[in-house]
Amino acid sequence: MQTKFSSGDGRDKSLSLEDLCQKKPTPVQRMALQKFSQEFTLLAAHANPILRSIVQDYQRLAVQLALGKNRAVGARLTELKALRSRLSERMTEIDDYLNWFEATQLSTPSGLFEDFLNTSSAASPSAAHRKDAFSAYLDAMEEQF
Repeated sequence: MQTKFSSGDGRDKSLSLEDLCQKKPTPVQRMALQKFSQEFTLLAAHANPILRSIVQDYQRLAVQLALGKNRAVGARLTELKALRSRLSERMTEIDDYLNWFEATQLSTPSGLFEDFLNTSSAASPSAAHRKDAFSAYLDAMEEQF
């Protein structure tokens, strides 16, 4: 998680929460952390229910950092990052499975690709049949199988 916090010399600098938990934040950074915490609260209200608890944990950690309590915040940030990574991988696996299921296991067609199939079949007219013996043999085999 990165956001812009003012550095000690007055310039805006992009810092991560991990960087801020290494040292005591300045008063300006504390105000920015409080604002960041409020933004996390708003994000939690709109977040996917699966991710809501992770967003709330980040919000709590931002509050802790704003209060100057940075003990164990670094370890918790590492845990949250690992959890987000595992959750993202799992959501990708679920998405892949649902795509596979829709493509192979549905008892009725979804109809999502009907327009494409109709367009592609109209765009490529059937090839003219040749009249030689070999082509006639292949056409006969195709009808049987």
